[in-house]
Parts: sequence; structure tokens; C-alpha cells
Amino acid sequence: GLRLEKLGLTIRYAPGATCYHYHFKTLNDRISEFEKYGRTGYRRLIGKHPDSVIFPGGWKLGLPDSKPGIFKRIIGKCLAPLRSDAALGIGKSLYRFGSFSDFYHDWLFYGSLARGFTKEPE
Repeated sequence: GLRLEKLGLTIRYAPGATCYHYHFKTLNDRISEFEKYGRTGYRRLIGKHPDSVIFPGGWKLGLPDSKPGIFKRIIGKCLAPLRSDAALGIGKSLYRFGSFSDFYHDWLFYGSLARGFTKEPE
């Protein structure tokens, strides 16, 4: 998608589009995949496209930003505890009790991705 966008293809949001995934994964499996992707695939992705904003607002979780600044670094450091084992563990426990907002979903899964990214690659 990033390569197509760089070639000039317009990418649009289609709110009525539906995507189905017919495989069963536990919450722990999904969180583990996001963390692993942060350590491996995400590193390669931003290495190939360093000027792209892949996750707008991802800097709040510790992900790289194409336009870093002192404000973003300070806020990112202050929010680092939100991707700690304890915070994500609490989030995982609460997630099991029902559906939550997009913010909560993003924090749990992209926080796990950021936690993997900030660890040393395997």
C-alpha cells in the first residue's frame, strides 16, 4: 500500500467495506503476533519507508514518527508505562469482558506492537 501511494495512487477510506477473517486466534495469540511484528516486520517496514506515517499517533506509544519533535519525545516517554507488562496485562484482562472503543483496541494491540518494537530484535 505504501509503495502504491508513493506512485500516486489515491487510497480512500471505505466505511462500508467489510473484511472477514475466518481463523480463530485467542487474545493472547493476537497480542503475541503484534509484539512479534513490532520486533521484526515493523522494523523492516519503517526501514523501507522512513518518511511514511504508518500509524498516526503511534509516537504516543513509542513508535517512530516521520516528524519527531521534543514535545512528541517527552509525551512518548511519559506514556511509556501504558505499554508496560502490567498495563497491558490489565488491559488484556479488561478486554475479555466486552467490546471497547477503537482507542482501547488500538492501545492494547498497537501498545503490544510498540512494546515489541522497543525491545531488541531476536
